[in-house]
Amino acid sequence: MNDSSEIYKTQLVQILVVEDEYILAINLQEILESLGYVVVDIVSSAEEAIEKAQKLRPNLVLMDICLQSQMDGIQAAEQIWNNLHIPVIYVTGHSDKSTVERATLTLPFGYILKPVKDQELYVAIQTALNRYQREQFLMNELEKIRDVVIPTNLQLCFKCPSHVYLIHQLIAYQQMQATNEELKRQINLDSLTQIANRRRFDECFEIEWCRLKRDGLPLSLILLDIDFFKLYNDTYGHLMGDDCLQQVATALKSVVQRPADLVARYGGEEFVMILPNTENQGAIFVAEKILETVRNLAIPHIKSSINTYVTVSIGFASIVPNFKLSPQHLIEAADKALYQAKLQGRDRISIGVVNGF
Repeated sequence: MNDSSEIYKTQLVQILVVEDEYILAINLQEILESLGYVVVDIVSSAEEAIEKAQKLRPNLVLMDICLQSQMDGIQAAEQIWNNLHIPVIYVTGHSDKSTVERATLTLPFGYILKPVKDQELYVAIQTALNRYQREQFLMNELEKIRDVVIPTNLQLCFKCPSHVYLIHQLIAYQQMQATNEELKRQINLDSLTQIANRRRFDECFEIEWCRLKRDGLPLSLILLDIDFFKLYNDTYGHLMGDDCLQQVATALKSVVQRPADLVARYGGEEFVMILPNTENQGAIFVAEKILETVRNLAIPHIKSSINTYVTVSIGFASIVPNFKLSPQHLIEAADKALYQAKLQGRDRISIGVVNGF
């Protein structure tokens, strides 16, 4: 088998970009070209994607899922792979369970969430190309021996060692894929609480902001802080402090039910919750549920000046994202509301207002 470093130098890789938002498409093209790839074309519909893939035969297709066409990106990717055998990487803002499950059925070579980062994109593309090359080699070799019966008796394996080697390679490949998925899961988790970490929050928040801005739908953000947590640590010790954080994180996860909602550790004793498609009243309902659920944990806190148990203070803000504002505006509004909740006595909810809205 040829060395992949010789076959897939970036300047030889031709990529078809499928993206219906012009600014995002141009930005993606600039990133790809800065990495040395060749963008053979940019199209905005699923039908065009299939047509161009058939005509241009690129090495790879970067496919948005939500397209302004009769078919979506998943349907287009399925046809491109099944009919043309061209690998596809999804570049999308959708991370909900149903969309991911649909996409997975098309055997994609990657799934990147927007906003796209240069290094992340480069690694995904090179990994996809290496995987494609490896799979093609294995398929070609298996095609050569498809009429040969592979012995199950290990004593006979020496008669067809190359066949056994290929099977071992396929098993190793599947194990590697599983390992990669676990690593991907771990880098997005807070090691202590086993909920999403700050990195995952930043990515998800940006994606949801862009998606809801495009769709004209509301987004709510909840920030909360464990009251007098330093005093809790000083009184009960850091091990009990860690246990407290874990119990609160578990309680927060129990409050949200929708797949698109995200609970993350924002830092220290502070947590954050992303609630897509949620207006003020919905956010208030969730916030009140959080207060109640944490109180019901009944974690003793003798140094708290407001309760004998652990409590939380909550600030939140809601808005329909638009081009005049940035995600940071919503974070700042929720953060100021959290500050007000503490000033007003803690163990309560405060509603923030987004400046300039």
